Amino acid sequence: RDRLRSRGLGDVYKRQILACAQNPIILNMDSAATDAGIIASSSEDKISLAVEDTAVATLEGDKLRPASIGRTVLVATVTETETAEAASLRVSVIVTGNDYVVYGGDAKGLTIPLGTKDRPLDVHVYAAGVIPTVTYTVADSDIATVNPKGEVTAVAVGITFVTVKFSAVGSYNEKTVRVPITVTNATLKFSSKDAYTVAFGDPDFSIKPLVSDTTVDPKFTYAVADEKVVKVDSNGIATIVGVGSTIVNIHTDAFGVYSAADFTTLITVTKGDPDLV
Repeated sequence: RDRLRSRGLGDVYKRQILACAQNPIILNMDSAATDAGIIASSSEDKISLAVEDTAVATLEGDKLRPASIGRTVLVATVTETETAEAASLRVSVIVTGNDYVVYGGDAKGLTIPLGTKDRPLDVHVYAAGVIPTVTYTVADSDIATVNPKGEVTAVAVGITFVTVKFSAVGSYNEKTVRVPITVTNATLKFSSKDAYTVAFGDPDFSIKPLVSDTTVDPKFTYAVADEKVVKVDSNGIATIVGVGSTIVNIHTDAFGVYSAADFTTLITVTKGDPDLV
């Protein structure tokens, strides 16, 4: 500059300015090569471009082409001339991927009863042409556990979350899905008759229900709507009292892994054979 001033050219010595139409520059993995959009205050100066991390983006002339998901910096420079100062500009470049499409019956939550073991978690993503790595993490292992295969085991009644993480692969971004896991008491399943028809004068009979879990022997209580028809003792033995119909509600309190449960049966007593009574 001093040299120019000594020649009487100080007034034409200018400061060069570089600018970018977009900062940061955001590219998608599916994008074609995109103009970097760097401009200089003087069209006479040639702009030099360089990408710091070519694993993320590369240059094709003055165009940027995405290479992998990530961040890098585009450096633009112009050199000093007799009439202008040197200048440089750093612009962030962000390469994004596509979002996975999440699907599966458990994507919004899973409810399982106590006693459930190694129940596969039905949460997946659609990714054309790639297979992401999937990891599973449970928030509270005192309520439920999850193994590396995504199989859930109930431990105690409560609510926790399993975080399912799908890795970034190819043109896809990493995806995290948080799945609520609700563990409830198991429901005792009955497999008994829901109706009995007997005749007056018939012998006592049992209405104690059978249950699907043969390893337990729950304690039942019996509530008879009309004891003028039958009476039922604590062991589930029904004694005929008179002709008619009545409902008997059979109840068991919560025990072990099972919640309280009720079962209803109808008992109908018809007139007996007078010769047998």
